[in-house]
Amino acid sequence: MYEIKIPGKLYLIGEYNILNDGQSAILFTIDKYIKISISHNPTFVLVNEKQTYQINVNKGIISVEEESLIISESAMQIALNYLAYLHVPLRPFRLQITNQLVNKNGIKYGLGSSAAILIAIIKSILTFHHVAFTNLELFKIAVLGQQLLGRKTSGGDLAACVYGGVICYRRYNYQWLKNNLGRGFEIIKETWPLLRIEELPYADLKLMIGWTNSAHSTDANLGKILNQQDIFLQFVSQANPLVIQARDAIVNHQFQTLAQLINRYQDQLFQFDQDLDLGFNTDILKTLIHVGNACGGASKISGAGYGDCGISLNPNVSQLTRDWKKVGITPLKFHICPPLKENEYVGKT
Repeated sequence: MYEIKIPGKLYLIGEYNILNDGQSAILFTIDKYIKISISHNPTFVLVNEKQTYQINVNKGIISVEEESLIISESAMQIALNYLAYLHVPLRPFRLQITNQLVNKNGIKYGLGSSAAILIAIIKSILTFHHVAFTNLELFKIAVLGQQLLGRKTSGGDLAACVYGGVICYRRYNYQWLKNNLGRGFEIIKETWPLLRIEELPYADLKLMIGWTNSAHSTDANLGKILNQQDIFLQFVSQANPLVIQARDAIVNHQFQTLAQLINRYQDQLFQFDQDLDLGFNTDILKTLIHVGNACGGASKISGAGYGDCGISLNPNVSQLTRDWKKVGITPLKFHICPPLKENEYVGKT
């Protein structure tokens, strides 16, 4: 049996910016995980939340008769497609999922559980079949696999879940990828134009996470954003330099500068939201930001907004914990997840 764990993630800075090719974001991962155990079994079985589901495999096509498991189904299909590309014979397995990225009632915290599930399942199935891969190759398999299934991704979530730790991610050239889809998994070994994933130091980052007690599924207004190219490109032209400066501030341990950049980026997000009338800076997120800043921190939304989590770079942990609770924000206890090694798994028995 193999055991794999993939961390949840949040954006430190750069959300919405990486909807555009060649733009960057900084993401950090936390020690709350999607855990997978996979073992040999007479038939294909998926166990999720103590519910057991039969996995149907017919001529290389996966199906699970449960609509809520669409992400798990997609991940398994990507893994099977890659095994077929490598001519690796498929072995029946029992795959069990444990999700730490939800509360006790099963409500998502907004910690990138979809990306974590996708990466965890692909990684576990490939490891189970003794397929060697680097972190970069795993990232490319996931992105390309989603594209071949008709799903577009900026890749930031996936990169963070693959690498762990804190990363600076620069988005690949989407048109190049689209033009090369016909070559399938052959392009895994090639250099992808614009793509860059850099691991950053994080030991001194004093980050806090506040949960709004409301969940939001990211889809939201991507079409509306991308159809307003003039407003979007104006946002990117101002946002991307802040991300690059934040990367330099982290590398050089200049956390006062980082705090200023986080505040400036949130100002850009407020303006972007107002220009497009999207509403992703909700009242509760504005309260989270206001309280975090009043406690001496630099605070912002993390991710698409509308709910889920916000963050605060803040030295006053006890005070902010109390003040967030007073206004209905739940502070999440966490540590930054260490970087994940190549082809790493928790254990083999």
